[in-house]
Amino acid sequence: MNSATTSTRGEKRPLILRAATEVFAEQGFAAVTVAEIANRAGIGKGTVYEYFSSKEDLFFAVFESWIDEMYAAMDQGTASGQTQECLETFLAQTRTGMTFFDKARDLTPLWVEF
Repeated sequence: MNSATTSTRGEKRPLILRAATEVFAEQGFAAVTVAEIANRAGIGKGTVYEYFSSKEDLFFAVFESWIDEMYAAMDQGTASGQTQECLETFLAQTRTGMTFFDKARDLTPLWVEF
């Protein structure tokens, strides 16, 4: 097997999460099949099950991943040390959070379903 095409186990998880996010946002949880997610990710259906025990597990992993990204963005927005006061920190995190939501506007149906 060519080492350029060999991937480690952890490399496909973000690919699956990204594909699942897109498909869930487009069709809603109930209408989506694991096969559709696998197809979007360009992998086999069985590969999804190597990472996630069920469609529900994958759905919640998408949500957790998105929340982790949002918190990381908010932390980065206040990491400069310029926000000394509690109110300044709150406002900086709120601005960062709103920017994060604005960038993910096309995923609104998914967030509503969560």
